[in-house]
Amino acid sequence: VIRDNVIHDTNYPCILTYSTVGNGAPNVIEGNVMWNCADNAIQSAADATIRNNIILGAGGNGIAMQPHQAGAPSNLIVVHNTVLNAGTAIAVRNAVGTVILSNNAVYSQNGSAIQVVGTLNGITVSGNVGQGGLNGPNAGLMAGTFAADFVAAQFGMPSDVFPAAGGALVGSGDAAQVTQFDFNGTDRGGAADVGAYAFAAMNPGWVLAPDFKGESYTTPAGDMGTGGPDMGGSLPDGGTGPRPRDMGGMMSGADVGPTVGPDMSNPGGDAGPGLRPDGSTEAGGCGCASSQTGDPLVVLLMLLLVGRRRRPV
Repeated sequence: VIRDNVIHDTNYPCILTYSTVGNGAPNVIEGNVMWNCADNAIQSAADATIRNNIILGAGGNGIAMQPHQAGAPSNLIVVHNTVLNAGTAIAVRNAVGTVILSNNAVYSQNGSAIQVVGTLNGITVSGNVGQGGLNGPNAGLMAGTFAADFVAAQFGMPSDVFPAAGGALVGSGDAAQVTQFDFNGTDRGGAADVGAYAFAAMNPGWVLAPDFKGESYTTPAGDMGTGGPDMGGSLPDGGTGPRPRDMGGMMSGADVGPTVGPDMSNPGGDAGPGLRPDGSTEAGGCGCASSQTGDPLVVLLMLLLVGRRRRPV
């Protein structure tokens, strides 16, 4: 699972996956924002769900699905992404299986909105909106107007790609391909709004910035497992409650107290608090501070070991 990252100014693809080659469920790439990727922004060979991502510019394609290592495009679901790119927004090359391209906002300056090279068998294109046209498919893209479809978008940063009232993104998607949640973790409620955001009177979430993504993301039920503490603090049951995004269990925003539950700041999985938002620590966290003085014998042995290390060789 590659989720809720802010990635920019890379020399290679911002996100790259191969295929699972039959080992487990598809990869999940969701809720990420990226720009200034020197190659493709997202490149995936096969076996992936790519949804609710925002791409603001890449040296290659915005999203590229092409043969790589042991994989070739198949078992790919690409839905509700917002892709702004100088070149082609979404490209599929030489697919060998099913590929779904639906409800994406795809705007290209000089290339195609969607390009499919090779067979169209197994390729579904529906409910997309953008500019640049289709290269390969003959349907599935509604023409959009860059200036009118977003609040204040531009290719690159800063950019506000929240859908504008009255724009082509609102309600124009394929209802059969609507995801449950959007980039902010907002429940879409079945509304077929195109792109990474569900439409509202204003953006209720995090403003795009070169900083940690500061919103709670709601993990879709049954997505890639289940278990235990991880870098995003996802729910142990893979369920639908909100979770803190920040690595290490750090809470976003102001100083709101200690971390919640076992997380990366508590490698041992204990229930003690860890790293606070202001950078201070407590017992049970990273181990930088402790409320106990420890066993005197252990302390003495540690001092002797340090002393031996400092002897000249």
